Amino acid sequence: MFAVLRRSGGLEALGRKLAVEQPLVARAVRVLLPAILLALKDWTQVAGGDGVGVQALAEWLRQLGGGALAAKLITQDSVDEVAAEQLMGALFPSPDAKATLIRHAGVQSGVRSVLIDQLLRLLTVLVCGYIAARCEVAVMEGRDIPTEIAPLLATDDTNPHPGAFDEEAD
Repeated sequence: MFAVLRRSGGLEALGRKLAVEQPLVARAVRVLLPAILLALKDWTQVAGGDGVGVQALAEWLRQLGGGALAAKLITQDSVDEVAAEQLMGALFPSPDAKATLIRHAGVQSGVRSVLIDQLLRLLTVLVCGYIAARCEVAVMEGRDIPTEIAPLLATDDTNPHPGAFDEEAD
């Protein structure tokens, strides 16, 4: 997912929205992304498990705005505030756990906690928008949604090229 964010301009959009440089955003994203993906995986398990839960996730994201969640952030630097609040409430329902995540991410990335908090919200919206867009394409092309988005939910590609977060190519 990190590579998708980088290639698509997602990291750049996050930097613009927060008025910070891309290397700083990339460091924080590397720390936050696994937590977001794990929260999404947990949500799918609660919603019925692998196939059923992923289908439920796709439907929920469609209802929240689908791929437009990501498109608005990338092209207009805007966020659907209602969708953002619903996503954050569902994926990070515990204020204590969220605060711990923010503190941990700040320490791990060297980025201030206030910025991490803002970034967590925006990154969650962006990631969910990407997943929703992939689901939309899968439906249009008659492909299996769980199979299609499984690679996006993988937490092992957050740092595909150590030290190369500012390079254009993978």
